[in-house]
Amino acid sequence: KAIKYDDENIAARLGVANTLRDLEGSKDPAALANAMHLYQELMADHARDARVQFEYGSALETSGRVDEALELYREATKADDKDPRPHLKMAAAYLQRDPPDLEKAQKTIDDARTIEMATGGSNAEVRFWEARLYLAQDKLHEAQTTMEQAVALEKKNAVYHYWLGRAMQENNSLYQAIDSYKEAIRLNSRYADAHMALGQAAITRHQYSKARESFDAYREARPEDATVFY
Repeated sequence: KAIKYDDENIAARLGVANTLRDLEGSKDPAALANAMHLYQELMADHARDARVQFEYGSALETSGRVDEALELYREATKADDKDPRPHLKMAAAYLQRDPPDLEKAQKTIDDARTIEMATGGSNAEVRFWEARLYLAQDKLHEAQTTMEQAVALEKKNAVYHYWLGRAMQENNSLYQAIDSYKEAIRLNSRYADAHMALGQAAITRHQYSKARESFDAYREARPEDATVFY
């Protein structure tokens, strides 16, 4: 409706594109293709708008075009120097490389921290990626402590609870990790990675029937992945 009355409403046009992009999570390639078309139109009209650069970058990253996404995130940091999200997206991309680029991830997370300190608040997403960096650096105590801070700031974020579990398990706190995996699943019953982690933890404890239940839930949430059979 907003677009109907104002076809130059950037926020409304982005809202439509973002909705279509996020439908790709349910494996709808047509939705992602339509979203990409809308982002390209927005870029043609508003190439220097940080919001457009950031959201189009996210879509490119979703479609596997990470290098192009990184370039747009860099442009977004120039267009809006008060938004930590493009820095964190860049950090995520660097951490998910094989092998991770820890130096670049550190730099972009430091930039996000600087923005956070300037605003005077505490940002859960900054804490989350800071903790992910600590995990990649094998700084397990720092990773767990920082992930706990992210969870405290966003208690209903299933992803944060799952990664807190990962940090706890790496830090030899399996029972605490199990509780975090269970909380992630309570918040998102189709969280495939949390079901897998819970199943693997059950095997470690020789609880094979519980492991089977978790692996069945994983298979239901992610039927295209055959690795669960191994």
